[in-house]
Amino acid sequence: MKKAVAGKMAATPTVGGAVDLRSGNAESPAVYATRVPKGSPKPSILVRSTFRITGKVQHVYFRKFTQQRAVELGIFGEVKNEEDGSVTGVAEGRIEKINELKYWLQFKGSPKSKIDTADFQDEQPCEHRKYSRFEIIK
Repeated sequence: MKKAVAGKMAATPTVGGAVDLRSGNAESPAVYATRVPKGSPKPSILVRSTFRITGKVQHVYFRKFTQQRAVELGIFGEVKNEEDGSVTGVAEGRIEKINELKYWLQFKGSPKSKIDTADFQDEQPCEHRKYSRFEIIK
């Protein structure tokens, strides 16, 4: 049985003490947190992160595929080969897009690459972009 609470339906307790949030109780923090007014801009945090990828990541078009993926995601920054055989870079963009790039760098990479480690450091919010595109540094 549902109870009226200030003109709204209350969450309905179920077996085991769980609460049925489908009742639309706006007072419930779980329900309230998932509702965003229509037309509201998505909150977006601009971040800058550095990365270092090791494994078979040179001579397999890793930088080119990284640039392609970053551009698809709307990420700016740079990527370059290091003398020790690793690939390093800087990526800046919306945090959710940076997380997608991190996943790609860690688990996918270029078709012929073999990723051993993917280290991400210095992830910090930034107010302004330092880069105007995603570049391959030679």
